[in-house]
Amino acid sequence: MTSKNNGSKTSTSTTAIPQPRRLSVGETAEGLVTVEIQLRKYRLTVVEADGFSRFKLSSYVTELMKELGEFPKGYEAQVRWNMTTEVWAPLTVCSSGEVPNREQFLALPRADLAFWIETAKELGHEFSWLDGLNKLYESQMDQEEREQAETKKKAPTP
Repeated sequence: MTSKNNGSKTSTSTTAIPQPRRLSVGETAEGLVTVEIQLRKYRLTVVEADGFSRFKLSSYVTELMKELGEFPKGYEAQVRWNMTTEVWAPLTVCSSGEVPNREQFLALPRADLAFWIETAKELGHEFSWLDGLNKLYESQMDQEEREQAETKKKAPTP
């Protein structure tokens, strides 16, 4: 942030962090919907899901798992392995343009990742395990909110 003093007026300017955004909607020659998006560092086109994209994903994940080898030991390595096979691979298959490689993907800001996933889901790509994880998280948050409300009810009032 910078401040300038122009006599009696002070102006402040800030450099905003670019937020992910939708740039355009189009269509492939086959009639599939495409959405062009801008993440902070990457410009991508996400294509609507169809039978071919599901087959392509299956083949891609099979090859990726051969490359990655056995399921790793250690929590962090397992998270990276799962993020690579369950999130990066599906997003890579349905996207073109400046697609982040695995390491770049793992370093994406949360807002960029969430926007990319939501765009893919809107176009019919499935992340069923992620939906289940979100439901689990929401139910846990609901439980914590109920417990906090109960604690407040039981607390003596002054």
